[in-house]
This record gives sequence, structure tokens and C-alpha cells, in this order.
Amino acid sequence: MDVVQAYYQSHQLSSYSSSAIGWIPSLETFLFIDVPLIVKAVDSYGPRPLLAAGSLFHVVELMMLSLCIEYYQFFLTQAVCSALG
Repeated sequence: MDVVQAYYQSHQLSSYSSSAIGWIPSLETFLFIDVPLIVKAVDSYGPRPLLAAGSLFHVVELMMLSLCIEYYQFFLTQAVCSALG
């Protein structure tokens, strides 16, 4: 079990099952693996704009994660926003 998943299960998302909480890092990992899209973007725009946008997405994701209360908020911030960053 992932450390973050164990923390969510014992704190903020204690009313959800471990399989429901497991969808958060699973989708995040799945979206990380979208390498062909990233390679095409780096070839088209170069690395600097993508690094700037990715850094911004990741910082916003961490700040929004601190405000999350509901399951869908954790899902959107960690799985989607972090993977885009």
C-alpha cells in the first residue's frame, strides 16, 4: 500500500474503501505514461515552456491538495492536475 494512500485512508478519506482510494494514484500513474504526447509537445515547442507549465501545474496541485476535503477533490487535484504537471 502506498504511503499517501495509507495516510488518506486513516485521515481525510477514512470513510472510503482502500480500492476507491487506490484509484487516485492509479489514474495518476496512467496519465504519467502518456509519453508520445509529451514527446510531440517537446519537439514542437521545446523544453522550456513545458517545464514552466509543468512546474506551475505541480505547484498549484500541491496548494489545492492542502484544501481538499471531498474524494472528488483529491481525485482531480492529485490524479489529473499532478499528472498534467
